[in-house]
Amino acid sequence: MCHADGVDGSVGRIYSDKQPGMLKKRWRWSAHGYLPDRKIWMSQGGYAETKDEAAQAVEAAYFRVLES
Repeated sequence: MCHADGVDGSVGRIYSDKQPGMLKKRWRWSAHGYLPDRKIWMSQGGYAETKDEAAQAVEAAYFRVLES
């Protein structure tokens, strides 16, 4: 679970994703939640090769919403 200062609840999540038949594990990420100070629902997601890349993707998505 990913959290941000001043936001109730999580703003993202990362978790491993290995389906039957896949040769290697990948990491699924999602940036989600309501940012009340901006009155915006955030919903983005995707896949990354590593856990660190997935965490960076959540962070980047969160900051893109804050910059808009």
